[in-house]
Amino acid sequence: MPIKLRYLEHNPTTTDDRYFVRVPGRKRVRLYGAPGTSEWLDEYKAAISGSSIVRSENRPLRRKASVAGSLRFAVEIYYKSDGFKLLDARTQRLRRNLLDRLCERTNKKGEPYAQQPFRALDAAKIIQWRDEGAVETGNSIVKVLRQGFKAAVPHRICAGNPAKDVSYRLRRSQALDCSPSAPLRQTEGLSEGRISGSS
Repeated sequence: MPIKLRYLEHNPTTTDDRYFVRVPGRKRVRLYGAPGTSEWLDEYKAAISGSSIVRSENRPLRRKASVAGSLRFAVEIYYKSDGFKLLDARTQRLRRNLLDRLCERTNKKGEPYAQQPFRALDAAKIIQWRDEGAVETGNSIVKVLRQGFKAAVPHRICAGNPAKDVSYRLRRSQALDCSPSAPLRQTEGLSEGRISGSS
């Protein structure tokens, strides 16, 4: 079953089929690789995240290195870290998808998160990202950013790990109960180790 890709445009011409990525508020980017190949998908992901594509006459397309110190730069460091490589394939895929989608987002000025200075990220910004979507997605962002900062600190592109200061959101069913029997149930939960949002 064909997979529908966001922001993808297909413009067939008399000589060849041309594919473009058009993200709202940004310049249209052409994809030159053969459609459906890994090279083509790499181009698509780079165009979505705001990274530049370099093309030469005799060499295949490659993604231009991200701007040093940016969110995308830190994400790529995390992908190369032992902490990421030791994860199972499914967890790697889920975390990569989550971070790539985060990089695809844009702020009110239309600037992609991928280009934001990583050092400027603080707890307030991470809380904002955590609260933008579903509870599960927001908590996953916090969890993955904790690992991302951990991998980035040795490379001196950030001074600390502000994500560690951000707690997980509670689901509706986990919210504190105000009924008279709530203290008893909460005490039972603590005795059994069911502490919501613990890292």
